[in-house]
Amino acid sequence: MSEVLGVLDNKKNLNYKNIFKNNISIINDNFENHKLINFNNLDLIFPKDNNNILDSNLILINVYGKIYNHDEISNEFNWHPTKTLINLYKNFGINKMLNKLNGDFIIFIYDKIQNSLTIARDRFGLRPIFYMFFDGAFIFSTRSSMINQLTNNFELDKDFIRRYAGYHYRYIDNEPTKSAYRQVKQIPASHYIDIRINFDNKFNLNDLTKKQYWYLEDNTYENYNSSIDTLSEQYRELIFDSVKIRLNNTENPAFTLSGGMDSSTILANAVKNINKKLPAFSTVYNDKTYDETEEISSMLNNYVSKWHPIEIKEPDLDVILNKMIDANDEPIATSTWLSNFLMCEQIKSLGFKNLFGGLGGDELNAGEYEYFYYYFADLMFNEKNKTKFENEVKLWIKYHNHPIFKKDINLAKEYLSRNVDSKNLGKCIADKDRLYRYADTLVDPIFDDIEKPIMKNPYNSYLKNRTYQDIFYETVPCSIRAQYRNAKYYNIENFLPFFDHRLVEFMFKIPNNLKINNGVTKILLRKSMTNILPDETRNRIKKTGWNAPAHLWFSGSSLDFLMDLINSQKFKERGIYKVSKVREITTEHMKIINNNEIKDNHMMFLWQLVNLELWLQKNENI
Repeated sequence: MSEVLGVLDNKKNLNYKNIFKNNISIINDNFENHKLINFNNLDLIFPKDNNNILDSNLILINVYGKIYNHDEISNEFNWHPTKTLINLYKNFGINKMLNKLNGDFIIFIYDKIQNSLTIARDRFGLRPIFYMFFDGAFIFSTRSSMINQLTNNFELDKDFIRRYAGYHYRYIDNEPTKSAYRQVKQIPASHYIDIRINFDNKFNLNDLTKKQYWYLEDNTYENYNSSIDTLSEQYRELIFDSVKIRLNNTENPAFTLSGGMDSSTILANAVKNINKKLPAFSTVYNDKTYDETEEISSMLNNYVSKWHPIEIKEPDLDVILNKMIDANDEPIATSTWLSNFLMCEQIKSLGFKNLFGGLGGDELNAGEYEYFYYYFADLMFNEKNKTKFENEVKLWIKYHNHPIFKKDINLAKEYLSRNVDSKNLGKCIADKDRLYRYADTLVDPIFDDIEKPIMKNPYNSYLKNRTYQDIFYETVPCSIRAQYRNAKYYNIENFLPFFDHRLVEFMFKIPNNLKINNGVTKILLRKSMTNILPDETRNRIKKTGWNAPAHLWFSGSSLDFLMDLINSQKFKERGIYKVSKVREITTEHMKIINNNEIKDNHMMFLWQLVNLELWLQKNENI
């Protein structure tokens, strides 16, 4: 598990090696896997396999991750490849340099001329990076636990505890500069921080500036008006190239495969790129609600060299979650990532080190069920589209009605009345019913001030604003971090081609009816994948969704573990939850599961509760 640790410290009083020799949560790692670089008053500890260190005596640039268009830039400017980043920085400055790069990276620049340290994160935050000021030093790392161990500071952030304990998982990363620890900060996606060092080699928090270098909304004010045939061809070429440039950075890649279009699209384009079938991994379940074996079957004959179905049985939550929390440095967002963790374990055991997936496809292509509501809003509040609105709702009911989550036009209108601002075109409002569903389980007055979530609305389209919100402030950040951490634990490198900035910019330009139309999602993607995906996959309307049957995990052998935790003295003394309310919810959950009641259960709340308690126990023992 290769990680990064950097220290800007003129006192030289911090023991870097100690955190590797006496590691607590840096599992499977040691100092011998890293190299120490000293550059003026900056000490950098980087993985030995990181070869992107460029030193011009005055400027040091280190890249942690991948830059996919490095050679393209070198050829464009006729630069020697090893000098590309140095020349970009010298000739264009940090903003233009970063905007010319296509990659999944963290970039560190120490500039002796400017006497500054700059740390930049890629556009979508595919790799985490944290920092902290401590005892006259500035410390940064890809892991918050490395910072904590170096400083011996494990002060938990009470706001994080509150968000995770009683609110929906979408709220965990709503404030992207924060972490699970009070004094440890995070650099948001598409941002960089810059520290100016004084003439006497001193610096403090006031010397730090944070800037955003890439704005998705700057590229997306005008919709494309080309024909669907033209746009689908452009989209197909972009997807193909996004997969291609990532394949060029791998050997012997593996692919996740679900029954949906996203992972299937990535796999099919990879097969087209190298003209041979490729290995694929899927999680399968006895519970048919979440099992996608039947849907996956249409991809196997023509695209998969060997299929690895990984059956997820009822897990030992105590053992697996403790291991996952070690790997993630924090409680895990959703139960899906337990299945992903077990999948990564199998992938590692078979010798694969590179893994491609379809994360991001739902946000780009309006694939989530709730996106229908925001598409309806764009139609409903436009006089020209009111007839279209009624037709879309009818087809939504026809194709997507559900015994628990029933669909009708009154439900659609009621949802919109709560979650969009009809007087401000495109403005979405936080879904308080969802976010705060379990807020009343929290103890007063410790957690009594429910904050307003950050809601960004850069467009005049409700659908675009909702997907933008998910990419940068809700569903994507915690999912990216969990997927990255799970893979890193098993020395696997993740590749997510849908998070190529060219694809994202393209899909935020196209009209909404090329994302959702006639009750069907992912319109342009379906069109683009003609003759690439099998028609059975491409035309499938039903969406199972990559999820896990956690509702059963809290009702079987792990029930005793859950009840012991809830009834423990430690749990009561924390003063976070109202214990009686938690017992009430647990009892209701068991009743729903045992009686096969057709109603929403409480698996997400119980998942978060168990994760939080185990994480708190782990921090107590450090």
